[in-house]
Parts: sequence; structure tokens; C-alpha cells
Amino acid sequence: MGEEILSPYWFRANTQLPVTVRQLHAFHTQNTPVVLKRFNKGSSSTTTIFTTLAIDSQTLYPRISGSSGAPAAGSFTIAGTQAFGFQIDNEWSDDKKNPQEQSGGNFGHHVRFYPLRNNAGQLVADTYIMVMDYNGVNYDYNDNLFLISNIRPETPGAESIASAAASFVSPPAQIATATETQLAMPQADELLDSLQNV
Repeated sequence: MGEEILSPYWFRANTQLPVTVRQLHAFHTQNTPVVLKRFNKGSSSTTTIFTTLAIDSQTLYPRISGSSGAPAAGSFTIAGTQAFGFQIDNEWSDDKKNPQEQSGGNFGHHVRFYPLRNNAGQLVADTYIMVMDYNGVNYDYNDNLFLISNIRPETPGAESIASAAASFVSPPAQIATATETQLAMPQADELLDSLQNV
């Protein structure tokens, strides 16, 4: 498990800022777009955050569908008291909504979350990596990778292991305040540098 955060649902951490999501890579079936959505806890109704270009199915920094090179990124606001989850194509952050590989439940864990650390090993506050694998493929959790800012886990104590290990640092201001149209690749570079040496 390591530093995995076992929380299928999340809250917006700072209600003055949007939740921002940027897809960092896609390594899955070629010519297949990825549709990233969010949903409220207790509901199966979804809202699309973004869709990627189908041609970018095997690439770093995939682009958003219908664009002329803009990154696959988006943002949204939601009430601070409303827990929400993510859906990547047909895979949900709530294991119970996914196909169960064996009867009896406790399967379907196809989406995982990890805290982001900067290159000094410090945890970046309210910023997480979301990885996923499509059901029944190879379970390498490498099909799609996303960077999500301004969220906190709904599950009480989910961060206890990670937070005990190091102090948190604030995400770069230009990332924390970026809107959907502002979250361009050059602006994300400082935060993406945090992935080095991890």
C-alpha cells in the first residue's frame, strides 16, 4: 500500500479555489480518448471535466479534445461539504461501482491516489496523483495518470501515514489559482518538477 490514500471520495480543500486536474500521461489502447468525470457521493450522475484527443493515447501530456494543442486539464468548483469522486471512462474511484473480479465484494480497486511530494521529499498540501488501470487488463496502474490540486480525502485518517512522514508545503501559487483556461503546460512545470527524484 505504501503511501496510497484509501479514500474513494474527496472534498474541495480550499473553498476559495477550484479543484484543478491535469492529465500527465496516457498509456492505453491507441486512438481511444479518455473521458474524466466527477460525481457526487450517493449519485451515479456524472459531470465531464475533460476529454482527451484520441490520438494522444500513448503519450506524455495528452491534449484536450477539440483543441489546437491545449493540455488535457480542467477545473471545477463544488460545495466544500459535498463529497465527490472521479470516473475515468468506465472506472470509478469508488470500488463498489466497478466490476468485482471475484464474488463477495472488496474488489474493483482500479483507481488509486497518492500524495504528491516535491523534489525535497516534502508533501505538497492538498495535491495528489491519481492513477488507474482498466478492469481486466494487466493491473499495472499505468493507463492514465492525473495531477489533482485542492482536494482532501473524505475518509477520516486517510492521510495519517503520509502526513506523519513529512511536513506539508504549499503548492505553487500559479497552480493553486489556475483556472481551466489558464492551466497551460508552462504554468504546470514548477509543480510537475515535484515528480522528479520520487
